[in-house]
Amino acid sequence: MKARTYFLFFMMMVSTGCVETIVMDPDEENLPVVVSCILEQGQSKLTLNLQYVKGKSMDEYIPVEDAKVYIKELKGFERTVDFKHSEGSVWVTRPDPFFSILPQMSYALYIEIPGREMIMAETTVPSNRVIPEVVKKWSDTVAEIEDFYFQTGLEDGSQTAPVWIFATKGKHTDGESKKNRYSLLVTDHPYADPVNATGLRFSDLPIEGDPVPPDTHLMYTWPAFREMRRRMPDLPLYEGFIRLDHLDNNPFHLLAGPLRYKESYQDHLDFFFVSEEYDRYLRSVYIKDRQLETDLTSIFSTDMVYTNIKGGIGIFAGISRNNLKFLVN
Repeated sequence: MKARTYFLFFMMMVSTGCVETIVMDPDEENLPVVVSCILEQGQSKLTLNLQYVKGKSMDEYIPVEDAKVYIKELKGFERTVDFKHSEGSVWVTRPDPFFSILPQMSYALYIEIPGREMIMAETTVPSNRVIPEVVKKWSDTVAEIEDFYFQTGLEDGSQTAPVWIFATKGKHTDGESKKNRYSLLVTDHPYADPVNATGLRFSDLPIEGDPVPPDTHLMYTWPAFREMRRRMPDLPLYEGFIRLDHLDNNPFHLLAGPLRYKESYQDHLDFFFVSEEYDRYLRSVYIKDRQLETDLTSIFSTDMVYTNIKGGIGIFAGISRNNLKFLVN
């Protein structure tokens, strides 16, 4: 899956949690219920998708329109927030100026559909308070950066929730900015997940454009690039993102590409800290998508995509995000 395509897919999942669910030979008298609700730190208006699995004789999903749906905080004030049906399969919460999704808060989702058992799920929203700092090491002899790396500042033994990292390049021309996603990333972080490794290595990282004049430096400057090549000898290249089991206090290098020759740029890293449930769900969706590229029969496998919904199918999970500006020219 291409980097930009997967990022857009990832963002859609953050917004809705939706993925097509196929169940072979469902009981059309008692169709399974599909639930998707993602809680983001700071969010005050919540959205939930609720529908029945499509039966084998059906062209469209049937939205659930008659139900009692609410979430509850599992500590603190233990507040309860109700959803109301909006349209189709979409349910939303009523406006409440005193409510927002809190980091490190646990929530329970309850869905009561007449004639069915209670549908339930729980999640804990991770914190986004940990954002790695870019540490630049300057040369002792010339005014150039000869190395840069990332440091979290966490205490020994502390670690974050799973994190998905995307890199954005911003090209500035005549005051206009065009952003898109880097397609390849490399890191020496020990917890990098090989799930999206490309089979290419750091030495295969391509360079865009031509050097004009011939001594034009790469965007990372030659000293820093050489140092990273020394520190990260032919590590794997990852497609579109890097998934880490967690961040801790260990420093790490990260580089995004294709590399390009020096120009006006302002690059960012997007950090998505996800709950354990959402991490398992996204990873399983990614694996299934990759398998569909070579084996269309895998679409009929019902156990490939993770779910944490008791009494149904789908996902109820938490996410926090943050953004880090790095390598600004």
